Amino acid sequence: MHVIGQEENIKVRELRWIAERLRVDEQIEFLGYQEDVSKAMNECSMGVVSSIGSEAVSRVALEWMATGRPVVATTVGCLPEVVLDDVTGYLA
Repeated sequence: MHVIGQEENIKVRELRWIAERLRVDEQIEFLGYQEDVSKAMNECSMGVVSSIGSEAVSRVALEWMATGRPVVATTVGCLPEVVLDDVTGYLA
């Protein structure tokens, strides 16, 4: 599993700590910020949008869907309108 993106609301060290606590740290690769986002996304089999706050417009969900990958997303903001559960992805 890859975690891609620059630090914004949560720091990589916090994610690593959570992964260690859940005993999944050996299965996760933290790649950080990627210059070639398209290439990084195309190497994945699905996208995850795990927002816990407001999502007025979820550009990343649309980007995942543009790659032809299913999206697993939370039911925050516009995500239930963008991700059609069991059609273009899954809502959690």
